Amino acid sequence: MARRGIKKMGAVLIAAGLSIAMCSPSVSANVRTNINTDKITQKKTARYVEPEEWNKEELTAYQFDSEVDMMKYLVSGGMHLYNKNYKGSDRWVKIKVADPGLFMVGVVSNDETKIPVYDASKKRIIVNNLNDGGDKEYVGIVKTGDEFYVKLPEKIDKVIILTGVIKTEFTSMANQKSYYELGKGTTTYHPFSVAKRSKVQFDITSIGKKHEKVGVYIEKNVNGTWKKVGYGTTVKPDKYDSALLYGLEVGKYRLALKTPKDQIINVEYTRDKSKKKAA
Repeated sequence: MARRGIKKMGAVLIAAGLSIAMCSPSVSANVRTNINTDKITQKKTARYVEPEEWNKEELTAYQFDSEVDMMKYLVSGGMHLYNKNYKGSDRWVKIKVADPGLFMVGVVSNDETKIPVYDASKKRIIVNNLNDGGDKEYVGIVKTGDEFYVKLPEKIDKVIILTGVIKTEFTSMANQKSYYELGKGTTTYHPFSVAKRSKVQFDITSIGKKHEKVGVYIEKNVNGTWKKVGYGTTVKPDKYDSALLYGLEVGKYRLALKTPKDQIINVEYTRDKSKKKAA
């Protein structure tokens, strides 16, 4: 995970995983077979019960519109915990991709054990160690039906597996939202509106192995015709935080992105009201 956008998400997930799952007490339940059972019988029938989401042999990586939506899912029940009771064959955990997009899988463990992720063949290791403080989650473009495998060690205390898929295409943009796009080699357009004079900022970051220049400019809708306003620029691939700042009047606009084919970019859109005249 070498890029800011996903790395930020990974850090939050790691913290959430450690604070919620690692520190949670054991789950138990009192099982009553008869409404008139006395206290002694209740104690004898008490047993240890694990939630269904624990120690699952197969997981599904679902698609989310944004990394924020994905985080909400993970911290509200989407984290999968494994412990010494795991019965999976040869310690394999299968992950099946439900929808296409930017796939992520990470592991949080309470020790330094190396936990690798494999491709569908179970022979090729994609990442040798997922468990490394949020810096070595696996991120890549996937399609529906793709499969991956996580190999758990023979002896574990508690391990959490985090996984999901983020959309890699978007149209309109909302304030303070983050989006991902997989380049098609053509120009794509992303509408947004300005209700009051504002400062508008776009933070654009390259994700993944392919890094080429990305062309960026904005257009305003003037009487039904899109006209270029302000300055256009080229985002360099070696810049993690390429910020473009515009002062804009009230109106309808769109962001134009010319992204090389198969390059992944992250776009963060922020808008703040401004008392000063728009440039």
